[in-house]
Amino acid sequence: MLRRRPLVALPLATLVAAVFLLGPGALAFYDGFGNFVLACAMVVAVLLVAVPMARVFTPLHLLALAGAVVGVAQGWALLGVLAAPAALAVLLPLRRGRFRSRPVPLLLSLLVLAAAAACLVRTVVVLSAVAAENPLVLAGGASEPDYGLTIGAAAASIIVPIVARWATRRPERPRLVALVAVPIAGVVCSVVLIAMQLATSGAVTYYGYKFMTAVEIVALCVVAVPLAHFGRRVTRRRWLLAPAAVLSLAVAASATQMFGWTFATIPQGPTAGLTTAAPAGLVSRELEYRLIASPPSTADLTTYVAAGVPDVPGVLVFLDVTDGYPVDPTMAAQWFFALTDSWTLEGNALAGDVRLRGRSPEAWAGVAERLLRTRDDVHVAVRPAEAAQLRALLPTRLGSRVVNL
Repeated sequence: MLRRRPLVALPLATLVAAVFLLGPGALAFYDGFGNFVLACAMVVAVLLVAVPMARVFTPLHLLALAGAVVGVAQGWALLGVLAAPAALAVLLPLRRGRFRSRPVPLLLSLLVLAAAAACLVRTVVVLSAVAAENPLVLAGGASEPDYGLTIGAAAASIIVPIVARWATRRPERPRLVALVAVPIAGVVCSVVLIAMQLATSGAVTYYGYKFMTAVEIVALCVVAVPLAHFGRRVTRRRWLLAPAAVLSLAVAASATQMFGWTFATIPQGPTAGLTTAAPAGLVSRELEYRLIASPPSTADLTTYVAAGVPDVPGVLVFLDVTDGYPVDPTMAAQWFFALTDSWTLEGNALAGDVRLRGRSPEAWAGVAERLLRTRDDVHVAVRPAEAAQLRALLPTRLGSRVVNL
């Protein structure tokens, strides 16, 4: 694609990169879900490998496809709902010629499939050991997706592959049209997840938000795949090269700003009045250093946190009273559980109940009081700088269960 149609490839590749580096992928990464973002990228890799495969049993292509599917399963297994229809598209069209192969390539392909199946079975074994009865309805901290963009991207990713049936005559056309199954599967699964969570807790929770974010990311990338096969080569008409190159660069530059203005605000000059809006632009190095002035290593961090945890009977929930950088309080509590190896179903349920309205001391006190009144063995851990003020705002009986971290 890059060699045959570089002027088309540039803006489409920029769009996909912007999705992960500047848009919803960046927001999920800054939320701490690196494995989730990688799994989304692996779903896109499945698309990119499956569409151009001329035959099914080509070992090198099949190895890349199987590796991406295994990466999805072991990174964030729920995304298998999106990866499966993308991978099955490789079977189309169902003609005998697509399955012909010589003995050696066929044997290598079967070995690849067997290895991938073993890895998927291993993932199922690991997931079967999860203690929660239905982990898909558990509470957790995750940013809400841009609902308008998610719906628009899902709709576009359904329409564009259908249009490919008439817009291109390339051999990949059946597989391009089959990509419509990816967003449809995502929409159906999102509806099921939302209904399940509303029936259980009355609100959309962790897995609902994250899966809708995945649908948003993958749908935006699905749109780019059929578009790469539309139209004819501009380079055959030499006089169109210069204006086409300018247009390609302009569209590519515009794609970097489709999620909002990315760069920091410049008081004077051509960007005057524009405020940073893209998810990646909102997290600057200055704010990161306000959160962690001198970042320790991961190994040191687990040692420091565990060493400073008070020994109390019952459940200890960390309440993040940070003023400034808006860390999701539920996510902060769950990181505390992870770093101290103290995650329990009871603690996770309490952390999911941290719904903050404002960041005033009174708002934090209201959250702490609600947590402490749920059970008599619940304790709230806060930083020493905020502990005294929080105790003063609580009834004496509850204030005694606020401990310094």
